[in-house]
Amino acid sequence: GERRALKTSISLKFYIIYYWVIFALFILNILPTGYASFYEIHPGFLISAFFYSSLFIPAVLPIWVAFMIGILFDLIMSFPLGVSAILFMGLTIIIKSQRRFLLGQNFASIWLAFIVLTFAFYTIEWGIISIFNWHLFNFIPVLVNTALTVLIFPFIVVLFHRLRRLLIKNK
Repeated sequence: GERRALKTSISLKFYIIYYWVIFALFILNILPTGYASFYEIHPGFLISAFFYSSLFIPAVLPIWVAFMIGILFDLIMSFPLGVSAILFMGLTIIIKSQRRFLLGQNFASIWLAFIVLTFAFYTIEWGIISIFNWHLFNFIPVLVNTALTVLIFPFIVVLFHRLRRLLIKNK
């Protein structure tokens, strides 16, 4: 019912522009920070985009897309294959399952949910990568990446809200 109506109301132009924005955020996510001592610091542009998409426009982000982007991310970042794929899929599934509840909340509550999920995402990623490498990595990048991702989230929300409003208005 609702899903079919949403899919048919989203134009091909919306999908094309949406995925170009996701691609740009993917590139921003993998770019090195430029400082040798901060090579582990990467704000989660994709985490922000996946959270927003899963909550507000779930039809454009099927689980298989989150999986494929995660696999590509793992290959480029030299992570154990499947780590990001599983985490992106998990994030997408959790948000979509809580969508009805979250849509009834104010931005502060949505942001709080985002903070909790972002911290969990980075902590699980850190744990898996530490296990795969038989080495307990420094936990500070988890905290810094969480903080940076939480700080960029409102900007990602504004970006996607405006993009969505512009593209739906100009169908």
